[in-house]
Amino acid sequence: MIKYFKWIIVCGIIATGCKIRCNKPIENKTICNPLNLSYRFMPEKPSRREAADPSVIIFRDDYYLFASKSGGYWYSADLADWIFVETDEIPTEEYAPTAISLNDTIFFLASSGQPAIYKSGDPQSGKWEIARESLPFPVVDPAFYQDDDGRLYLYWGCSNREPIYAVELDYNNNFEPLGNITECFSGLPEKHGWEQKGDYNELPGRPWIEGAWVNKHNNRYYLQYAGPGTEYKSYADGVYVADNPLGPFKYAEHNPFSYKPEGFICGAGHGSTIKDRYGNYWHFATMSVNI
Repeated sequence: MIKYFKWIIVCGIIATGCKIRCNKPIENKTICNPLNLSYRFMPEKPSRREAADPSVIIFRDDYYLFASKSGGYWYSADLADWIFVETDEIPTEEYAPTAISLNDTIFFLASSGQPAIYKSGDPQSGKWEIARESLPFPVVDPAFYQDDDGRLYLYWGCSNREPIYAVELDYNNNFEPLGNITECFSGLPEKHGWEQKGDYNELPGRPWIEGAWVNKHNNRYYLQYAGPGTEYKSYADGVYVADNPLGPFKYAEHNPFSYKPEGFICGAGHGSTIKDRYGNYWHFATMSVNI
């Protein structure tokens, strides 16, 4: 029997020697992967230990990490030591949650058919309330992005048939969608070999394209995504680039940018990228151990 154990790794994109400074006068800390999280075995059978699909944001100078089916979430002051918050007030048993900080409030959304959006002004307490009862369409592997002008966007998609989608939301009007849903891109394994299924990209069939995340850098929008499937050692993150948050998106030549196909733990897909309080970029990703 093969059991999949999922870890979350953090990669220092700017500096590979990862020393973390806090506002408090403490010594520098050096951390190594995988992150030391108190993640658990899954309640369903067969039971697997999992903390996958990490979405990380900054809220009031702390880092918050939301992961699939974890019974809660974590926060940290320094990316090294993480405190777990257990709660049943948001759907922590769903896959691929996302969150965003807006107007001194965290908003939370998880994969679901016509899901609710939740909000909390005190996430360390585990207390949440519903901000919107449901969206008018289902989302899987969602990701929020707020542009410099304050406009809010939602990206989602997890399929071997459908593309990554995007739409603008009016968060001043109960997160009402604005305009039409945009189809951003689909998998193209015939052109992008790393998207082909299999541990060594050797299997036939369409890949799973999933796990959207967006960052803006030098006035360009970087829409990140994962493929070809979470069960493969070849699982990785790629990126498309655009001059507009809704595209059109162009495939980046240096893909995949997060990739580890061999070793004791493999894969480096379905993650999130943040800029820390000091301007350094970090990428968080999912890896697995096959036993």
